[in-house]
Amino acid sequence: MTDTVDGTDATRLRRGDGSFRRPFIVALGFLIAISALTIDIVLPAIPAIRGGMGATDTAAQLVITFYLAGFALGQLPTGLASDRFGRLPVILTCLGVFVIAGAVGALSRSIEILIAARLVQGFFGAVGAVVARAIVRDVAGKDGGAVLMAVMTAILGLAPLLGPVIGGALTSVWGWRSTVLASVIFGAITIILIMLYVPETHAKPDKEPPARQLARSVRALLASRQSLVCMLLVCLPFAGYLAMITSSSTVVMGQYGIAPFQFGLVFAIAAAGYSGGALITRALLRRRSPMQVLAAGIAVLGLSALALIVIAGVEAPPLWAFWGAVTVFVFGVSMIAPVATTLALEPLQRTAGFTAAVMGTAQIGAGVVGSALSAFFYAGNENSMSLVMACAAALTVATYLIAGRAMLGTRRHR
Repeated sequence: MTDTVDGTDATRLRRGDGSFRRPFIVALGFLIAISALTIDIVLPAIPAIRGGMGATDTAAQLVITFYLAGFALGQLPTGLASDRFGRLPVILTCLGVFVIAGAVGALSRSIEILIAARLVQGFFGAVGAVVARAIVRDVAGKDGGAVLMAVMTAILGLAPLLGPVIGGALTSVWGWRSTVLASVIFGAITIILIMLYVPETHAKPDKEPPARQLARSVRALLASRQSLVCMLLVCLPFAGYLAMITSSSTVVMGQYGIAPFQFGLVFAIAAAGYSGGALITRALLRRRSPMQVLAAGIAVLGLSALALIVIAGVEAPPLWAFWGAVTVFVFGVSMIAPVATTLALEPLQRTAGFTAAVMGTAQIGAGVVGSALSAFFYAGNENSMSLVMACAAALTVATYLIAGRAMLGTRRHR
């Protein structure tokens, strides 16, 4: 008899040894990374957009801001739609609009049209992060899901590492429009990969009225303590992570007087730490239970909190010490994220799309708070960024110790 997962023919997804087929992993990797790469690849082009469009500094920055706004707004609708109509129709529809909006942006002659196109791209590009996580929940159990989610986390870590490099090269050779056009090409490739290698994994989509579906999804989430606690473990560290993303260039280049190219190399260390932590998590999950790996990630994050507090108390700490503590932090985040995400989605198979969307939206909210606090208290040194990251790490550790350890510990050997 053929194994199935939620009605999906598992032989299409797995090899004989039970591991997932590489084309399926690659397709999901493209899907989950589409928004991260679309944001990061345009970052080096912002000055060229300002000059080419005759725009103000503020308007040029809105190319990024409005994409993020659309990304935040699009998560809940795409998550609910994927639960209602199935994963594939929603993915293909959203990516189709994403590609069209990107083409409009690449051809635009005014900054207003470009910003509007990026807003639409962000809204429909949200399908990647949301539905990729839901698909992992559909096709894999708790242990297998954590392993696959760790691979997705490692792929996400490559976006801030490769995106600015690719974007800088494209801008230098072909101008800023090539960076927006690159998102169109990436979206088209993702559509092809999804059509070829990803089957429909949500075989029993919801048919009830939308309002009733939403109410049921909310009740199911609120009734699952495991999901709520694990969502906190995913979202709280993101406050520190986004504070690092948004403040690091100002802090590192301002405090240590290094050039933009050198900052790119410094930032690559943290990005490599993020991907490396996820890959080590994947390896650990083959020998240890998800709860043991989660506990290890919490311990690493706790150590980073102590290191960052010490850094904040030292006047003019050396760059290696400061950035070493930052890298330990992102390493811990990348250990926690795949396991906690999988455990958050595990009890809610029928509403995995909605749950993934709520988690993604809450992540962005936490990130915005962390980023705003880091910027508001910035005083010309690394203290505000360090303390925001330390507080995020400490709150995560406290949540695990107070609310999660006993509940999740009972599942250690399941």
